[in-house]
Amino acid sequence: MTDEIKAMLLAAIEHRRLIHLLYDGRSKTLEPYALGENEKREEIVLCRQVRPLGSPEAWQVLRLSNMYGLLVLEREFTPAEDYIDLSAKLPPGIRLEV
Repeated sequence: MTDEIKAMLLAAIEHRRLIHLLYDGRSKTLEPYALGENEKREEIVLCRQVRPLGSPEAWQVLRLSNMYGLLVLEREFTPAEDYIDLSAKLPPGIRLEV
């Protein structure tokens, strides 16, 4: 299942498409930016949450193994201006691939 999720995320990143999923039982709409691994060598995605409404937009590092019901939406997004500077602020042990 993780391979299928990874392929969907790669396509969403390449085409700058929003994704929707359940993560730890919570519904999220996200802008995906990069795949990688955390310090435990778990596959992760760096993304920015844009929904649910009322929640602040926030950068997040999510484990692919905790994602369910992933959908790649038709809606495209414009990359956040602070994405370029974000890599220097990531926790130690995070390696991004894409």
